[in-house]
Amino acid sequence: MGGDDLSGLWLEETPQNDPLTWGEPERRTRDHACGIHYFAEGYLTCPTWWAAAVQQTVGGTDQAIAAVALYSLIQADRFVSIPTKQFKLLGISRRTKYRMLALLEEASLIEVERANGRALRVRLVLPAEEG
Repeated sequence: MGGDDLSGLWLEETPQNDPLTWGEPERRTRDHACGIHYFAEGYLTCPTWWAAAVQQTVGGTDQAIAAVALYSLIQADRFVSIPTKQFKLLGISRRTKYRMLALLEEASLIEVERANGRALRVRLVLPAEEG
């Protein structure tokens, strides 16, 4: 591939070309400004600040992978349930998931909402703006 021709760079199945991921433009604009990016199902991604914070917080590869997977599920503006089945697909146990959540909560990277008899719900804590 030579020159500045970027045509054909995105394959049709990439998240950027999926109309189902284009909804809620105002929210996506706000989230993008905060460093939050949403991708199509089947993709795991996170911003550099999240990866660096996770690297300093969690213990082990499984917890790090679980934390990246968690980032794709959580949102900054509301609490969401975190189903264990999402992590089972990656070979990550329920115990690893809960330990990772506890470590991220201790590091103030997430907030966890607990209610008796209900699944944990989690919300992302955005980093403080440097000013």
